[in-house]
Amino acid sequence: MNLTHSTMRGSVKIVAVGNLDLIARGRPAEFRHRGLTLATRPTAMAALLEVGRDPDSIVLVPTNLNDMPLTEFVDILHSLAHVPVIAGIVPGCSAQAVSELFDHGISSTVALPTSPGRLADAVRASRTPEQTEELVIEVGNLTLDDARHRVTWFEKEVTLAPKNFEILRFMLVAHPRVIPLQELMKHVGDNPQNRAVRARVAIGRLRAAFSDAEPRHDTPIETVHRIGYRLRL
Repeated sequence: MNLTHSTMRGSVKIVAVGNLDLIARGRPAEFRHRGLTLATRPTAMAALLEVGRDPDSIVLVPTNLNDMPLTEFVDILHSLAHVPVIAGIVPGCSAQAVSELFDHGISSTVALPTSPGRLADAVRASRTPEQTEELVIEVGNLTLDDARHRVTWFEKEVTLAPKNFEILRFMLVAHPRVIPLQELMKHVGDNPQNRAVRARVAIGRLRAAFSDAEPRHDTPIETVHRIGYRLRL
């Protein structure tokens, strides 16, 4: 992925709950190179205290948190500080558990132990549009120019409505990870009714727009059975 402008301003502090060796794979300098500073805390309560001191942090919490129910921890974070929460997915975590976490307002997910690149992608996915800068993203033959609201696919213009443009932008920032349907649903509107249907409709419209722009090539949006979607680039 080539981003001509950074999606994050300065260094981002990640308050991670648990043992660093089980959370991160890589040297601290590699994370700093990605604009990330890791601050590990042994318990959920210690992480809450740290966030209280630095409310601009992002919290990374493993799905096997053992000192309090994970959904309760997420709810407390949102009520106290409204900070983004990234769920660190550990082996054995069910899709239903991840879906419940999205219902409680987590911002994104990442598999643990995480690499600097994967964590940076999860941080970008957790950021709201107000927290990001205008950017140009180039992945393979797909280019999105945020400032000009322009998408090209094999150098052909792809015409997108504003909401579908926003969804594609989110998918590009998250690339190459699979985006669960529950996560995509957060980007189709505030009304919780029929969000799953609207998310699927948005994906269908994106695919149609790519086919209209360049019918000689398959759509870059791939369905991952029973999980969600990813870009095939």
